[in-house]
Amino acid sequence: MDTPRYVRQETVSQQVRVALARNHPAAAELALQREGFSFHDHFGYPELLPDQVIPHSIGLLYNSSLCLLLQQARTGNDSSRLTDGIELAGKLISGALKGKYIPVALEALLLRAQIHAALGDTPSSRADFLAALEMGEPEGFIGVFIDQGRPVAEALTDLSGQNIHDNLPREYIERILAAFRQSLPAQPPGTAQGEPSAAGLLTGKEPTALAEPLTNRERDVLRLMAAGLKYKEIAAELFISLNTVRFHVKAIYGKLHVNNRTQAIQAARQYRIL
Repeated sequence: MDTPRYVRQETVSQQVRVALARNHPAAAELALQREGFSFHDHFGYPELLPDQVIPHSIGLLYNSSLCLLLQQARTGNDSSRLTDGIELAGKLISGALKGKYIPVALEALLLRAQIHAALGDTPSSRADFLAALEMGEPEGFIGVFIDQGRPVAEALTDLSGQNIHDNLPREYIERILAAFRQSLPAQPPGTAQGEPSAAGLLTGKEPTALAEPLTNRERDVLRLMAAGLKYKEIAAELFISLNTVRFHVKAIYGKLHVNNRTQAIQAARQYRIL
């Protein structure tokens, strides 16, 4: 049986992000080229229709291309293609919001903010960070910010120290920064900027294997939980019932020995499941 398109899109997205975390941009580029993306003479991507709703799986894939674009600009000092990234991010934000896929729109906003910063456009970068905070605060999104690494932590730290906005959500910013402090150890020399820390660096020892491994479906559910989706959204994305999602979540918590979503995501990262 052919692999469903949404599964392939999510798989490629994860491959790209893992390759970038390991500082292997060539592998990330190859994975995206197979999906129709181009990073040579210009930044090209499969066409998105003007009024297209951007679901979670497509959003992950296209956002991962922006992650690669950013890393290429940071490591090679080549910012010539970043303006195309700004255009794509705008389409992703608009399309994801049409379908109420907030984590996708939020990630695209954070990526666009960093692209603006790489281009030296501080006002636009700051505006996108403020918009991301406004979008994320009602649901208390934290993980989407953490996944972006040190550049976002530094930007939020800078924002929190300025009086540029009367309604700046300082308490929300502090919660995000507190989560950053827990997840990002001191950056060793030679580490790529924004590279996620290994579990061994956080705990002082390598994680052991789970006594009872997660099934493939449990991993799918966990991955969507980490992306910030609600149970109903996970059910729709995986074409399963809400009760089935709850069943899988209960199993995940039991195998990871945790009691909530945040603990499950942290444990999964320590076991290198995410």
